[in-house]
Amino acid sequence: MSLMMKELFEAPEVVKSAINNCSSVAQEIAEICKDRHIKRVILAGRGSSLHAGIAFKFFLEASTQYILSFEYPSIVTSFNAVRDLTDSLYIVVSQSGAGPDTIAFAQSAKAQGALTVASTNYTHSKLAEICHYTLPISAGEEKAVAATKTLTGEIVALHCLADALAGRKTSYNIDVINDILSAPMPSFDKSFLNTEHAVCLSRGMTEAVAKECGLKLTETSYIFSFASSTNEFQHGPKALVSEGLPIILFAPDGRNRDNYISVASNLSEKGARLMAFTDIDEVKEVATTVIDMPTIPEEQQTVAYLVAMQKMVATYCEARGLNPDNPRNLNKVTITN
Repeated sequence: MSLMMKELFEAPEVVKSAINNCSSVAQEIAEICKDRHIKRVILAGRGSSLHAGIAFKFFLEASTQYILSFEYPSIVTSFNAVRDLTDSLYIVVSQSGAGPDTIAFAQSAKAQGALTVASTNYTHSKLAEICHYTLPISAGEEKAVAATKTLTGEIVALHCLADALAGRKTSYNIDVINDILSAPMPSFDKSFLNTEHAVCLSRGMTEAVAKECGLKLTETSYIFSFASSTNEFQHGPKALVSEGLPIILFAPDGRNRDNYISVASNLSEKGARLMAFTDIDEVKEVATTVIDMPTIPEEQQTVAYLVAMQKMVATYCEARGLNPDNPRNLNKVTITN
């Protein structure tokens, strides 16, 4: 079993640890935000950590009056922009806390008056040292290059913060996550195994999962991927659809049910080969491959679908005869500026 697969199976414990270790500090941050009359929330991160931020945007904006904006890293690292951030909560997400760019984000934001928060797996990292507060991912050492359990921890840590800002507590059904991990994975058909490109789609609480799926397929199996919300896909990218195109759809039942049914039916009619992670019968009926998902509350869908996706990607990579622990040209800590 690959390190990637072993580590993603630690998700249930990571979820519990992140909630236990982040809830009280998240509450303290929420109280400081109220006292300081914080009006803006800004998040900086790259790669998987940025996808954690996308999940956080939905958690935050669906339950509070805050609006989350994303920092374009070059604004700090290339343009050396000077802003007034005295009314801002600035969150830097980095599993290692060691990247020079993420450290620069925190230093700049703190110098410009922001209340700074690090979400990292290493509470003694330089990033954590700089920031006012740390939301510990609590995932333990991650040896695989492709992030799995650390991304799960980032999302849960940020979920705790969103819930604290909303005045409520975070909870997850750990049994559901265990069930997803223990469920058998459907076999991959030959066309999907041999493909060099794929599209990953979702919306709302699971949009971040689709974007992470595209990244994971690219870095572990060298697939050219396009990842998007189902609605953004209609604005131009839909031209990609052709007979046999592999499309991976994350479609949990809920407020986007009708959208998922419509999109799945349309893609099927156009000849796409649809892999659907779903609990919606109408989507299952038109999908080529189905990963049955449990019906769960909306706020828990991100992590549940993330874990299922990670398991699929690790299984798929090995089925293609590749090693997910040794992706070419990549290291565990990515150095950018």
